[in-house]
Amino acid sequence: MNTIAWKQKVARRFNDAATTYDTAAAIQRNIATTLAENLKATNLPSHPVVLEVGCGTGFLTEQLAPILRPALWQATDVAPSMVQACLRRMQPHAINVNGRCMDGEWPDLPPQSVDLVVSNMTAQWFSDCPVALQRLYSLLRPGGVLAITLPGSQTFAEWRSLCSQAGVQAPAPLGPNQDTLAMNLPHAHISAHSVPMSCANLFEFLNHLRHTGARTAPQQAVPMTVSQMRRLMRITQGHPLTMTYEILTVIWSRP
Repeated sequence: MNTIAWKQKVARRFNDAATTYDTAAAIQRNIATTLAENLKATNLPSHPVVLEVGCGTGFLTEQLAPILRPALWQATDVAPSMVQACLRRMQPHAINVNGRCMDGEWPDLPPQSVDLVVSNMTAQWFSDCPVALQRLYSLLRPGGVLAITLPGSQTFAEWRSLCSQAGVQAPAPLGPNQDTLAMNLPHAHISAHSVPMSCANLFEFLNHLRHTGARTAPQQAVPMTVSQMRRLMRITQGHPLTMTYEILTVIWSRP
């Protein structure tokens, strides 16, 4: 699948998940809260210009925008339904948030035009994550900060292990390897931590992916067949599972 078709598929899946995301994405909400807390001590100019990439339904927007007010806030996402959900969430806060559709991998803003680029659990959907982050970094004014979270390559290692047990080709990791990302972003601070997710069974895990819009396989992945999925179901036998997110946090400041 070429990049354009893959990106369109990702956008459709997230657009369809806008009504179920809030219920299914408790982990994503907690990660957004932690990122907002980390940014409270960030030394940003007054009235900062903020670009949010992949705003989703507004978890990070709601946590961070009140801390940075007054700010010129641009909330963007590839999925129009997500943008509308974010704007609805922010209405009671009386904060001026401008929402629009944009692929954060290809931002349509001029260089050195924003003070803060933030993103929560989105950059794994970039076709070339390091290059895209370098592109977003170029938007920062002197003293600006890029602050994002994304799943790392160890995310759902348990799922790949199950696939191996079933003789099914395991999907490639969706997120980047921490060390490889650090090599490509030499001046960024990159940390990692694990967030386990308890699932009653395999169906609950797959529903989590579907209801959060995250069920699109990596770009070059081979789709799993029905018979392969049945084989995985037999192996798990309806037992509880733990699937672990590896969360990478990237803080990259411009001198």
